Amino acid sequence: MRSRPRRGRPSTRRSSGGGLVYGVCGEVVSSWYPERPAARVGLITGAFGYGAVPLLLWTGIAPGATSAAFLVCAVLAAAVVGLAAWHLRLPPARWWPGDVDPRSHALDAARLRTSPEAVKQFGLAQAVRTRTLPALALLLTCAGAVSVFDVIVVAGTGAWGALVLLVALNGAGRSVAVRASERFGRRRVLAGVFAALALGQILLAVAVQNASVQGTTSAGNPLLWLGAVAAGLGGGAFYPLLASLVRELFGTERATEIHAVVYSAKAVAGVVAAVLALVALAAPGAALLAAAALAALPALATPRLRIPGLPATIPF
Repeated sequence: MRSRPRRGRPSTRRSSGGGLVYGVCGEVVSSWYPERPAARVGLITGAFGYGAVPLLLWTGIAPGATSAAFLVCAVLAAAVVGLAAWHLRLPPARWWPGDVDPRSHALDAARLRTSPEAVKQFGLAQAVRTRTLPALALLLTCAGAVSVFDVIVVAGTGAWGALVLLVALNGAGRSVAVRASERFGRRRVLAGVFAALALGQILLAVAVQNASVQGTTSAGNPLLWLGAVAAGLGGGAFYPLLASLVRELFGTERATEIHAVVYSAKAVAGVVAAVLALVALAAPGAALLAAAALAALPALATPRLRIPGLPATIPF
């Protein structure tokens, strides 16, 4: 019994370290580009997904060299992150870029139609008391669990090419989705992202079920690859979209603290993903259909998100 905590500690340190790097990079970038924080953060945090592609390729091509691959990546990561952190600086308080007119930006009608400003600047305690913040946390829990579960499912098929595609699109889809949201609206694009994630589960379920009936592997099934594409595009894009929604719904002054509360729901998402993975050992098709339902719930709920601070009815 004593050996289990020792095995878990390195994993916990890796998860904590990755989360800290992710959070710090997102905060620094959004502080330097306050006029378009979502687009910049989506571009930067996308590296969290496709940055794992070289390691996955190495593992797929030479499985026996996995330990060496992790060691090499650890050394490179420590050097690159340490060097970057040494030169990383936060902007001064209330920083605004000199080449962007703040008045024109604030009154830009096209921007306000797709990215409206918050009713007021919410504090953390005020945001927690609203119904919107728990709703955002629930959305992230459902979608985050499905996103992690997809990696487990595709890796279990042995189709390393599909896994690499899934992870790469998980990162690249973030920047694309954020740019689309600036034109069509955050909530509309976010609902589409969740719908793509749900569609990916259905395609993966059909591919796995066909392989089970035919007694073959699903690695060469086109539905597996299509499912990986849909799940990859939907499985990462919702993270920066939810972060930008936090800024739009609660204001920018305390957005970092409020988003940290929403993002902490990813811990619960990991537990739900583990439960789905256990169910998939006995019934993979049923687990994937359950994941499709989990992804469909946020897709239906996102258009119903209320802006905190607005009255429920318009008084006469």
